[in-house]
Amino acid sequence: MDQGLAAYYVGIGAFIGTLITAAVSYLAARHSANIAAKASAEQVANQATVERAQWIRQEQRQAYGDVIRAYSQLAHTLARLRVAIHDEAPTGELLDSIDVQQSLLHVACYNTRLFGPPVIADIVKPLAEAGREDAQAHRELGMHSMAGGSPQLAEIQGKVNASRREMGRAFTAFTDAASTVLLGGTEEAVEIRRRAGLER
Repeated sequence: MDQGLAAYYVGIGAFIGTLITAAVSYLAARHSANIAAKASAEQVANQATVERAQWIRQEQRQAYGDVIRAYSQLAHTLARLRVAIHDEAPTGELLDSIDVQQSLLHVACYNTRLFGPPVIADIVKPLAEAGREDAQAHRELGMHSMAGGSPQLAEIQGKVNASRREMGRAFTAFTDAASTVLLGGTEEAVEIRRRAGLER
């Protein structure tokens, strides 16, 4: 009977050991599952953050590219107008297209505010304003040239030269800031470059 009782106790001990092992395994598996779920949720959140940042950068690149294209088109038309005036060629169509292209530059500059950073909006405002002033100065030059010249023509030419320089300076400040943003620079770095551009 001692052997039977001993076997009975060994069986009960084995059963209790199995229950304890099962309980510990369950708790360990549950803990591992919780850790895996948290890690997975964190990974998804991080991936969403990265994808959002990539999307914003893509939209910034598009918006900044629109500004560059609009600036280039306006600058090209203004240059064609100066050549036409010099060659005493008709300027009516060019004067009409200046208004459209200046508006496109203004809209492109305004749209940069959608994707930031805010310092870009501050930097692009002078470009939009310089584009407007340069277009206006060129319109005046075109009108006075069409009228056969005037005593104010030299003064207007001076305004055109000044507005061209200002538009070029504003464009350079914008492209410096935009490249800093697109290459991963911080908003502080953009601000430093903006200040440096203003001091030129």
